[in-house]
Amino acid sequence: ARDCVRRLGRFYSDYGVTYPSGVAVSDPKEVWYIESGGGYCWAAVRIPDNSYMIAANGYRIGKIDIRDRKNIMVSANLKSLARRNWGKRRIRTIHFSRLVGGGRTNSAYNSRRIWSGIRHLNPSFQFKPDRSDFPMFIVPERKIDLRQMAAILRDRYEGSRFESAACERRICTPFTVHSSIVQLRAWLPPKLGSVLWAGIGAPDSTPYIPIYLGILEIHPAFRLAPERYDRKSAFWRFKEISNLMIPFRAFLKGPVSTCINSFEQSLFSGQKPFEQHAMSLFRTDRSTLGKHLTEHTLKRCSDAIMLATRMQSEIHTIIARKSRELDFPSR
Repeated sequence: ARDCVRRLGRFYSDYGVTYPSGVAVSDPKEVWYIESGGGYCWAAVRIPDNSYMIAANGYRIGKIDIRDRKNIMVSANLKSLARRNWGKRRIRTIHFSRLVGGGRTNSAYNSRRIWSGIRHLNPSFQFKPDRSDFPMFIVPERKIDLRQMAAILRDRYEGSRFESAACERRICTPFTVHSSIVQLRAWLPPKLGSVLWAGIGAPDSTPYIPIYLGILEIHPAFRLAPERYDRKSAFWRFKEISNLMIPFRAFLKGPVSTCINSFEQSLFSGQKPFEQHAMSLFRTDRSTLGKHLTEHTLKRCSDAIMLATRMQSEIHTIIARKSRELDFPSR
């Protein structure tokens, strides 16, 4: 991860960036977050092992000690930029977001999502939802697991006064094309320990499916994303569910959530025994691991397609039964 950040930083320094952005880079041992300030300046921070960081379309790197080379990396021109802007000769610390923050600010439209993510991981904290200067790193109240990550990505400000507000940008939106949870474990072989939990669509209308690094092929339905609707495409199968939820969320949210949670529960609880079996095969004959991971992943993808079929059937049935309660304008 550290080498990747250095290389990405060199690209920023050599070619410049017109659009300020942030990128997370991880390996099984370290997680880094790098932000470009537009132009040729950038900064990167190593996220502490016991902490998490939430970013939401706004600068998140605050005060950093540029002398801490173990946990901080910055562009060569950042120090001189700070001198010019702040008129100081000796620069030891830099508040990156204040230095370059003209590109994109943390308005409530963005920072409210940080607040809501923190609610899941540190429910005892009493941050105000309109706050914009949240801590860069926070130690969670308990170890973060896959269920918590999925819940954050599906967050729509439930239980707050913003849940039904019209102008809010929630973490979960029906227009999300895809989302993912990356799981890396250093104590397992990379092909087994690296898993992309892929959500093909809006988080609240699709399950997270484990795609192992060591697979030899991708399920055919997950290779298709044509411009027009195609039932052979996993993307379009779950996009249909998401589209149906937009006008009928009030009475579809519960049934859809129940289906997805039940499906994911079997995946989450079945991960450990599957990987234990995979490790026993790996110790006996390493050449069989790829085939075993592929068969497992293809089966989970097929199960997800079957889930989409059941959900679509249930959704259309619910809509038909509820049709008398809907008040459509007459033509």
